[in-house]
Amino acid sequence: MSVHSLTIETLSPVHIGAGGPDLRRNIDFAIFGKTLYMLNIDAVLEAMLPENPNDRYYQQILNAPDLGSLVTAEQLSKHPELYYYKLEGVSKLETMRPAIKQWTNAPYIPGSSLKGALRSAWVRQQYQQRNLSLDLDRLNDRRERAFQGQEARLLSPKAPRPAQVPNYDLFRAIQISDSQPAPDDALRLYNAVVFPAANQGIPLDLEAIKPRMTLQARIKFDDYILKTQAKHFGVHEQGFNIEALKQAWREQGIARIQQELTFWTNRREGEHVQQFFSNLEQQANAAPDNCFFIDIGWGTGWKSKTLGDVIKTPQLAKLMQRYRLSRKEYREGDRFPKTRRAARDTSGNLRVPFGWIKVTLN
Repeated sequence: MSVHSLTIETLSPVHIGAGGPDLRRNIDFAIFGKTLYMLNIDAVLEAMLPENPNDRYYQQILNAPDLGSLVTAEQLSKHPELYYYKLEGVSKLETMRPAIKQWTNAPYIPGSSLKGALRSAWVRQQYQQRNLSLDLDRLNDRRERAFQGQEARLLSPKAPRPAQVPNYDLFRAIQISDSQPAPDDALRLYNAVVFPAANQGIPLDLEAIKPRMTLQARIKFDDYILKTQAKHFGVHEQGFNIEALKQAWREQGIARIQQELTFWTNRREGEHVQQFFSNLEQQANAAPDNCFFIDIGWGTGWKSKTLGDVIKTPQLAKLMQRYRLSRKEYREGDRFPKTRRAARDTSGNLRVPFGWIKVTLN
């Protein structure tokens, strides 16, 4: 087992969702000016409830539909025990989507998110290098598991039955830890929007790790699987080793950057995002072999999680129809996806995409 350190630098806002429903203004959080406070409702109640349960304000407070509206900025400033944490941001919406955090309320990047992105990059690379094609007849009927069977044919072809696919999966050779917690000031509230908006331009507020944050993680490579079991698994010819993985991750990261740069070039209102990807392309091309650029988490879109441009028409048109991937009628040759998600500033201008990180393997 060889162990390497991973240095993860966020290049744009990164949101890995905590799961569950969105949080609600004046119930879960309160906003004053440019600061959001994540309320500790138990502490708020204890501070506000009169000692006498017969007091006329007692039931009034308990029955208040939005307890947070009874809290003032002055109270929160003087009594930090009334909230779990605070972060910078401006919002006019009634809900907010939280990021995944440790029990200390410190955000982090799950190893599963990172491994999933690297796995997708390797699969895309294999399809391209070996000139493989998508077999529509072997797709799963459930959209979220559509590619599961074909991925198994690539990564665990000798599994005797579906239940044993995980035991023969080539990516068993890779273990990635959750990152260490991000710094206390790593989170920020971002206003996200779909571009171009059309009828899908519903705004969304969410927590995300800010750009230029550095987190540490570890990656382990199981040498026994890489050198011995790969033949038993039926994947020896794939050349699955550390150097090949690094090359795939690097090349696929650059390809993803170029795809996004193509989309944003000459887009009205998208000049800042175009400049982001133009700069990112230069960084990625100049980076050493142990660095790769990938996109993870919310807002990264279809092409970061699938075969992307490997799927050509007319296959794409059939996929669109089968899984109802578009709200409008899709015509063969149409661009898909047609939209992107981006963060905007307080003036409503699009600034940066979501989810881009730089990973350095040492």
